[in-house]
Amino acid sequence: MKEKDFDELRERIDAIDEMIVGLLNRRMECSLAIGELKRLKVRRFLDPARERAVLKRVEELNKGPLDGHHLLSIYQEIVDVSRAIQEGNARETSPEAAKICVSIAKQTMEEVIAEAGKWTSKGFMVEWRADYTKKPDPARFVGSVSGPHLVTLRSRDQGGRFGGSVQEMVGFLAEALNCGAHFVDVEESIGQKTVSVLLKKNPRAKVVLSKHFTRSTPPWETLKAQALEMAGWGAQVVKIAARVKGPEDNLAILSLIPLLKQKGVEPVCLGMGHQGRLSRIACPLLGGLFTFGAASAGEETAEGQLAASELLKMLRVFSQFHP
Repeated sequence: MKEKDFDELRERIDAIDEMIVGLLNRRMECSLAIGELKRLKVRRFLDPARERAVLKRVEELNKGPLDGHHLLSIYQEIVDVSRAIQEGNARETSPEAAKICVSIAKQTMEEVIAEAGKWTSKGFMVEWRADYTKKPDPARFVGSVSGPHLVTLRSRDQGGRFGGSVQEMVGFLAEALNCGAHFVDVEESIGQKTVSVLLKKNPRAKVVLSKHFTRSTPPWETLKAQALEMAGWGAQVVKIAARVKGPEDNLAILSLIPLLKQKGVEPVCLGMGHQGRLSRIACPLLGGLFTFGAASAGEETAEGQLAASELLKMLRVFSQFHP
């Protein structure tokens, strides 16, 4: 073989490689589109029957000189990578992630904004627990976080760290709304009149009206009356959380979800404490607007709160069996 022939063959290989790379990327684009359809229809990404059919068809198409075993090894890798890309893309755009509000409890605004950006880029909602931040700046937060977010200034009476007056709390939340916050958490304890004034000044405000029973879950009739009263205050979302001491408490709390939805209000109904974890998983599965997760183990802002990454895994599993 002449040196010229050698160079020409290498050029042909380079040209073929260029075609192969282009075709592989076109194939991956199709795989991504199929993965998105699987995600929307809540189907498993692993489809053994389809993968076997692909490999069998490739084997039948092979005319050589490539050995069938080697060809199948190459295509098995292509199939594996296709599935991995589907799963990886789903992790970033998961519909289950959008149902999880990650609570961020950082001391500085720089840390808050960085953490919020990390989670919203993955499709999660975030809650800024401003009562944990030394110098909370709602204008800076709203201006820096483009993804869905909730601003919360939880009082000590309701399990938070804010020790200021009601007027200071309302002023802070009003500023957040004026800056364009997606949601703000307003505690029921400030009273219907104050909530009405806040909503009147911000007619397009998205308010999460919240009530926390920190000691125990009250009797059903008390819980029901509380939910119905809050549903009439004009807020778009009603959040009720109660300490769980037994399975019946979880059932009572979750039973508020259809009750509130019948009143045209979006519900968030959760149990507090270790025994309340079941309700944190079940809430979005049963029609709740979202649930709350911690940024990581050890960063919980409520007792019984699960890490968002673990919560996401559980929601994905149960979503497969949920209509």
